[in-house]
Amino acid sequence: MINEEPTTEGHGHGHGHGDDDDEGPSDGSQWQQKFVELKKTAFIPVMSKSDLQVQDTNNAATSSETPSQAEPTSQQEASNTPNTNAPHAERPPSQFGGDPFLTSLFPHPICPNCNQPLAFIFQLYLPSLPSDSFMGTERGQGLIQMFYCTDQECESECESFFAFSASVVVRLIPQTHLESSFEPAPMLATPPRERFPAQIVASWRPLPDYPHPEEAYSLYGVDLNTAEQEALYECGFPVAESKLDGYPLWVQGMEYPHCKTCRRQMLHIFQIASNDVVPFEWGDRGVGYVFRCPLHEDVLGFGFACG
Repeated sequence: MINEEPTTEGHGHGHGHGDDDDEGPSDGSQWQQKFVELKKTAFIPVMSKSDLQVQDTNNAATSSETPSQAEPTSQQEASNTPNTNAPHAERPPSQFGGDPFLTSLFPHPICPNCNQPLAFIFQLYLPSLPSDSFMGTERGQGLIQMFYCTDQECESECESFFAFSASVVVRLIPQTHLESSFEPAPMLATPPRERFPAQIVASWRPLPDYPHPEEAYSLYGVDLNTAEQEALYECGFPVAESKLDGYPLWVQGMEYPHCKTCRRQMLHIFQIASNDVVPFEWGDRGVGYVFRCPLHEDVLGFGFACG
């Protein structure tokens, strides 16, 4: 669940319209022709060991490199997935886990429900993102950070699966603040319940990506029959890994939240899979989604759906 007011519901319980009597080959291969105009690029994060990982003594025993992703087939669309095994050249780096960039104006957030520090999930330094990604071209300034309360009671009481939950913080630190002098953040009285292993994003590997059948039908009017839907899934679309851009892998139906300021439908900017870039599970093997308003760049939200 992402939002109490989801966008237009799709057909076929999250699987598109799915009329079996549609014209097309029985093997479902016609989905490629139908989706040719919907192709996007997703970017997968590629990680590398860094000085932050070496210093990560709390998790040194369990820290490991992200498994290499399979190369996309010629039938797949490109998606920007982070590669997390290269040393960082910029400050602050794009990273998952470890220690976040903090200042007196942007300190470590505290959960209002349990009064404990939130777990740091990731930060994305926008000037370092791929130039052909959405935020690399249109929203390429500042640092996006995400913090999350991993306490199960807070997850339930604060409904952290909805966007704009009190137990989740997704914020933008402006580029002007990053480039100016600032006071250090105050020390935390107690550490977060969980501190995930630090992984620095070294590069972003592009992959092709195609939409979920429900999204294709609801937003673009493109319908797939049952065989075509199954062929799409067998080809690995939408891309299931953590990724920048591309299409969300909806696991419980399409739900885009709306901006708190202008009520416009927000844009999906990042997908974070369970036990992928951070060793944490969103619900029951679920998928997390980060959204941003197309007009108000500081309005960001996170929600997840169980698998």
